[in-house]
Amino acid sequence: MPSHIQTGALDHFASLWPDEVTGVWCEDISPARKALGWGQDSRAHLKDIFLPAQNWEGKVSEIVAANPQAIHILSAIGAYPPVTLAAKLLSRQAKPRLGLIVEPAILMGWKGPLRQIKARWNYRTFLDKITAVLAMGTQGRD
Repeated sequence: MPSHIQTGALDHFASLWPDEVTGVWCEDISPARKALGWGQDSRAHLKDIFLPAQNWEGKVSEIVAANPQAIHILSAIGAYPPVTLAAKLLSRQAKPRLGLIVEPAILMGWKGPLRQIKARWNYRTFLDKITAVLAMGTQGRD
């Protein structure tokens, strides 16, 4: 789902990049988040592709196969099956151009430490293929 924080950063990046930049999203902004003020106005330079709710596997495979030289920046590996599939497909390429855009795990509550373990577990097979990390927020940057 396009986060206003992440898409703002990606849209700015797209305004500076000389080629087309596309955001591929698992789903659009939910009505609940739109009610909280999440908007779509921050994507003036970023082209959007929304995956279908059903049979998304073929679309993910098609996008990866059609863009072998593209720089692929993923978010939420392990949290969203389409993102995880894209990471698997990209990691099989000889020289993937794979990056992450990430926010730090929420550490509140008893699940906090488990979220960090889960994230490390989900990323473990891709770490040697990731060549860039775009960290969101001060905590992420630190």
